[in-house]
Amino acid sequence: KIYPYTNSGAFIDFKTDGVVPADDATTPAAPFEPVAGDLVITEIVGDGVDGVDDDDGYVEIYNTTLNILDLNNVEIRYYDDGSPFPTAVTMLFGFTLASHSYFVIAQDWLTFETAYGFSPDWADMMFPFDGGADAIEIYVNTFRAESVDQFNETDGSAWPWTGDEPIERTSTGDGAEPGSWTEDTGGSGTPGEGYFDEDPLPVTLSSFFAEFSEGASMLQWTTQSESNNQGWHIYRSETEDANLSI
Repeated sequence: KIYPYTNSGAFIDFKTDGVVPADDATTPAAPFEPVAGDLVITEIVGDGVDGVDDDDGYVEIYNTTLNILDLNNVEIRYYDDGSPFPTAVTMLFGFTLASHSYFVIAQDWLTFETAYGFSPDWADMMFPFDGGADAIEIYVNTFRAESVDQFNETDGSAWPWTGDEPIERTSTGDGAEPGSWTEDTGGSGTPGEGYFDEDPLPVTLSSFFAEFSEGASMLQWTTQSESNNQGWHIYRSETEDANLSI
């Protein structure tokens, strides 16, 4: 017996079971493969932040979506010393990442645990986290072959940073640009928390359309998702201060 998770597009995700479910039974949704904007690098902490080069650097990744993301085909690529080609690659095969959750990849498992009191999600000693012109990229290695996000330029034109200060994401803009990052001088790493910790809004709006016709205004909108949404308030005004609810 085959019960589909999804039945759209050219592919069907399914599971098998020997028990016939009730008519209204549902199965958990299959994880989504990330696309650009779904996974973002939020923090880079160099090996020397604690004043000692003891292999406790890390990179922090965040799921910006309301979906569980499938990391099976996700690669984290490290570009050491301005190299235009990856000098180290770690694959996240077998992992998923829950909505609005973080994934931490450390340089060394034990030294990270000692420094922060909990285990990273993964570790790779081939990631030096020593600053200079190093860059990091999230890459989905499927038929799409897509770069999802990056820290610094990966084409050999990287800008310099120090491995002695945390680098935090302060903009959802292009991660290759230095303006998307802030160096926290004198700070310490904050794995699993940070700039993207705000509670998500209860409604995700996918479209909004307004038209004035025959003396009346018509509004149309579509939501991508809603959670505990009680209703809507529409305001009108002849000035920018819309204080009359209709």
